[in-house]
Amino acid sequence: MTKVIDKPIMAINDEKKQPLIELVTPQFSTIPHQLKAVNQWILWRAVWNEQRGKWDKPPVMANGKNASSTDPATWSTFDEVKAAYEKGGFGGVGFVLTENDPFTCIDIDKIDLKKLPQHAERVAGLSFAEISAGGKGFHVWTEYNHDKTTHYNKNTSLDIEVYDRGRFIAVTGVRFNEMDMVSGETINQYIDTYFTRPVLKTTGERVGNAAEIASDEIIKERMFKSKTGEKIKALFAGEWFTVCNADGERIYHSQSEADQAFCNYLAMYTKNNFNQMDRIFKSSGLYREKWDREDYSENTIYSAIDWVMSISTSDIELSPNTNSPGKDIQMPNSFKVKDNMLYRVVLKEKGGGIEEVEYFCSRHVPLISRSFSNVERSQLYYEITWNDRGRIYREIVPAGDIATRKELLKMADLSLSVHDNNVKYLITYFDLFIMLNDIPRSNMVERLGHVKENFIHPLLKSDIEILPSDIGEKQVMEAFEVSGTSEEWIEHVFKKIEEHPKALLMVLASFTSIILNDLKLGPFIVDLSGVTSKGKTTALRVAASVWGNEYLVSEWNGTAVSFERKAAFLNSFPLMLDDSMKADERQLQRFVYNFSGGRSKGRGSVTGSQKEFTWNNLMLSTGETPLTEYAERAGGAAARILPITGLPFEDVDHEYFTDLYESVDGYYGAVGLEFLQHWKDKRKIMLPFYAEYNRVFQEKSQGNEVVSRIARHYAAIIFTGKLLMDFFDVEIDLGWLMQLFDDINRENKATDKPMQMLEAVLIDLDASRESISGNYEVRHELKAIYKDETLFLLPAYLKAFLKTEQTAIRSEWLRREISIGSMQKGKETDSKLIKHCGKVYRAVPIQPNVVEKLGFDFTETQK
Repeated sequence: MTKVIDKPIMAINDEKKQPLIELVTPQFSTIPHQLKAVNQWILWRAVWNEQRGKWDKPPVMANGKNASSTDPATWSTFDEVKAAYEKGGFGGVGFVLTENDPFTCIDIDKIDLKKLPQHAERVAGLSFAEISAGGKGFHVWTEYNHDKTTHYNKNTSLDIEVYDRGRFIAVTGVRFNEMDMVSGETINQYIDTYFTRPVLKTTGERVGNAAEIASDEIIKERMFKSKTGEKIKALFAGEWFTVCNADGERIYHSQSEADQAFCNYLAMYTKNNFNQMDRIFKSSGLYREKWDREDYSENTIYSAIDWVMSISTSDIELSPNTNSPGKDIQMPNSFKVKDNMLYRVVLKEKGGGIEEVEYFCSRHVPLISRSFSNVERSQLYYEITWNDRGRIYREIVPAGDIATRKELLKMADLSLSVHDNNVKYLITYFDLFIMLNDIPRSNMVERLGHVKENFIHPLLKSDIEILPSDIGEKQVMEAFEVSGTSEEWIEHVFKKIEEHPKALLMVLASFTSIILNDLKLGPFIVDLSGVTSKGKTTALRVAASVWGNEYLVSEWNGTAVSFERKAAFLNSFPLMLDDSMKADERQLQRFVYNFSGGRSKGRGSVTGSQKEFTWNNLMLSTGETPLTEYAERAGGAAARILPITGLPFEDVDHEYFTDLYESVDGYYGAVGLEFLQHWKDKRKIMLPFYAEYNRVFQEKSQGNEVVSRIARHYAAIIFTGKLLMDFFDVEIDLGWLMQLFDDINRENKATDKPMQMLEAVLIDLDASRESISGNYEVRHELKAIYKDETLFLLPAYLKAFLKTEQTAIRSEWLRREISIGSMQKGKETDSKLIKHCGKVYRAVPIQPNVVEKLGFDFTETQK
């Protein structure tokens, strides 16, 4: 992209070795077509300026003669300069800006293009942007639709320049963004906001912001007697090149820099009086022909006035007793803090001069104290701080909330003084505030657990802040508390449940949840079901005590969306839901299915697709009915549910539960934190042990795909028991848990989906025997025929009952000889033609011994 010129084409001093200059090679194809169509093109050469100690870019014509940004006779067409450049001998091409064309160039220089400051990032998104010729900045090209005489060229506080006439810009065409050159209100508003200058009278003598309160001689005397008087004297004498810092280094590297510095002093001492500044400057040794160029003198003077106005309200500090901003904070010059309130400042022409008029804006002075970058996605947040009657408020909001009328008005509920009359001014105020101040930025997350390369726990020290998106998630985060020590939890809680395998399994699973990511395992559900009031909720409370207090346990009485949000916020930590009987069955079935996939249901709105939530944790659930019954038609969801049925605590009395509840209320949270630290320190050493446990349980699965998937997570839970024994020196009888796996699989009908679905079909038929035809044809909806001691299922019924799984289930029945196959046209099929009651039917026969094995008898239909 760059080329190096080791010897400039034309040098002021040939006998001295000049430094290298790297120039960006123009890419002509990407230069905006609007510029190409206008015949205002020139070329330029790189020339070393010994006095300035830098390279200049004097404009030249295609024939090598000097060009001028004010002489149209020296300009060419785009094609002409392109052809001349490609022949060689030039540093680059340039476009001349005039007051008669609509083009404006915003110039940002001397920045790191890979890490833009906030104000540069904002500008880069306005219109077509190209990397500058020196490669250390960029230009934004746009069409400015307002009067070009209403703004000045430089905003000193931002170090951004805007050019629209009277000069040429070196054009490269090397894209810095993917935008085309555009015009529009956004660009006009940006230029008007940051580069507007006071309007001068169109006739008569020009005046500044205040009447002349002292003569020119008095002003000069005051400047020369000040602490920097010697420097000002040298500038006034035109000896700017003699002004040095404490190290003897020259302060000003060009007379233009010296002109601006001297005008800054004049603005302060004349109180921004334009006429007096111009008059004193013309009497100084700095005065030269260039000053008579109106665009140069006006821009220099107005830049000085702007600089003085920008610092006039900056030396104030935020404290509990004031609404004022800090001394390091720069307030926008169009706003002012007065009597601990915010005012707008408007310049108006009055009595032949320009005066400041203050308008009340807000009884609060809101400040942006911090900004946060979301670790997971490109989203920015701001912390808004304000004082209301001695109380400091701090609210963290998305960046869009302070740029949108509707969202900003919502902050009135938080006590901020924002309403219909001032909201548009506050939006402008916040935008200016961000541009002017270097706001501290931190990283943030909206959820817990594994986020990118980090692990987030509310009580672990980190330079990443947790900012929950709503009050419900904030309450969940606050439940991560610590009471007592890990040793006390083991002594008073863990030892009480270690002899109860089903309760122990729930507790171990609570630990397992946070290591799923490292084990490369997805979400999983551990479901404890059985008769009511027999310890299920207690087991869940004990599992919650690993990480915090009882508020980590929620009830199954929410919506699927609320469960998705909570699962996504916990992310790696277990989601604990109690009593599935309280759930809406339709919501519950859908969420069980979605949870096992680890991603929320996709949703849309009129503005586009909404954010999808993801998670990778365990769900610990309790209820009277196993979740596998709700998920029997939820694809592979049943393979991610471990159904534990029966009593979690056996042979215990009410005193046991009372004692256990007291222990859980007194000791929680500490063991989880210590477990995290141990896992962090020993993860690499311990991970290989999981593979061995997984091998053992895969052998137990005997090739059953559903059992195999359950086995991987069960192995992770047993592996967690191994970790606890190693980390905390506790004794756990893993043999009980190994045996429990076999017991669970024997009782878990979901591990054999084809048989499970056949049983569901038989249950449905058993409940509607009037739909089965025996010796006579039934008048009800015909679902099956019982003939020759064999049950024949009609395909239409199977399609309605099995839905999308019909083909897969019937194929598996045939493969396993659950249905009776027959050959048709050389292919085996699971259906056959039968005559019944004078009609011919095609039906699927089921092996009589399979029906009998499942406990069903349909012979009574023949009576």
